[in-house]
Amino acid sequence: MTIELAMFVEDILVVVYRREAKETLVPRFAVTRTAERLHCTSLGKAILAHLPPNELTKTLKKLSLVPRTNHSITDRNDLISDLKKTRARGYALNNEEWLRGLIAIGAPILDLETNKVAGAVSFDFSTLQFSLKTMEEKYAKLILKLARDISQAVTVQC
Repeated sequence: MTIELAMFVEDILVVVYRREAKETLVPRFAVTRTAERLHCTSLGKAILAHLPPNELTKTLKKLSLVPRTNHSITDRNDLISDLKKTRARGYALNNEEWLRGLIAIGAPILDLETNKVAGAVSFDFSTLQFSLKTMEEKYAKLILKLARDISQAVTVQC
């Protein structure tokens, strides 16, 4: 699996840690990702789902929802529905929305003193390894625990 940890700073996702899977065939992009990619990554969706309603509305207005694949969410109402599900379960899913053949699960990093979203952590897999359902069953509890642990460490450091 590939693991990424990103912090959310003024509508920009800054990847501060990445551990690539040894067998990865996924091309990686610049360390900083603009808000334009928030709707089609598990990192971005985990963050969006945990923004306060007024910040989410402002951020969604900036997004053009450009499709990366035929699985990308391009309808604002569909994205809002997906974000509600994400918030309810505590983690985001990416079903080949960023890149065909790539699925991911991500959870928000929170400042526990303010309960504001500070970033997110994700696990990415090839669809050759797992189905979306199997990935979710196998890694949902782990990603939530990792996000909680990182949230505690981030809060202590702030």
